[in-house]
Amino acid sequence: MSDALENAVAELKGKIAERVALLKDDENWRELQRLYSGLGVLEELCKLPKTDLSALLDIGSAEVGPRIGKYDFIADQPLDAAKKFLRMISPKQKVASMDEIMAALKSGGLTPSRDELRLSLSRSTVEIYKAGEDIYGLVENFPNIKRGTPGRKKSTSNGQTGSQSGM
Repeated sequence: MSDALENAVAELKGKIAERVALLKDDENWRELQRLYSGLGVLEELCKLPKTDLSALLDIGSAEVGPRIGKYDFIADQPLDAAKKFLRMISPKQKVASMDEIMAALKSGGLTPSRDELRLSLSRSTVEIYKAGEDIYGLVENFPNIKRGTPGRKKSTSNGQTGSQSGM
């Protein structure tokens, strides 16, 4: 039985190689290769993790991204849902683009306003790290980034809190 399976594997690999050869002759494939190379350079400059081509092509194992249930985010506020998603991906990926976040929230049953979510993520500086234009991660995944504690007001040198002034 193992010989039959091995022959099936070899046959499938041969068919895949034929299709890849056809793709490589296509102008769209060459453009995809050029764009992917540019993406790699930009990710390196931004010190972002390299995006796997199989993830972009939506092929490969189901383990590429986290499993998001149809209703995982339905009762969440958009910012909370985005943070939940960033925690879901954090074992393998420190940041996500706005497109990735929006797609994940939509697959989890929530369709927030893109502009409102962008604003919320950008303002949530204690918990969210803006790694680039429309690229966000959790501050907890970046130990070198120091931010204040949520809910605490800074004290002035005379012991009063932030906006109060002595008369």
